[in-house]
Amino acid sequence: MAEPEELPVSSQLHSRIDTRCWWYEQSKDYLPPEERPAFFDWDAFSQEGLSIACAIKMELPDWTVVYFDMGAYLRSVKNEDSSRETYEYEVEQAYRVD
Repeated sequence: MAEPEELPVSSQLHSRIDTRCWWYEQSKDYLPPEERPAFFDWDAFSQEGLSIACAIKMELPDWTVVYFDMGAYLRSVKNEDSSRETYEYEVEQAYRVD
């Protein structure tokens, strides 16, 4: 796994990654459940994450880019579905997701 600041991508993409890291910190996911915010939009967070993963693949087409969809993961835990491929998968095509 590459550290975000070490990725050889555009400054615009670095900015998006930094913003998403800040956004994740707002989830307080690292705290016990009773200390977390009442609502965090995991679906919007996940959509932006996929968009960033696709942008990385566009800029680094020879790299293997694996995306972990936190929104899908949380739904799978709630539904007791342990199919990892539903929330973690390779981004194989370089295409833009908006």
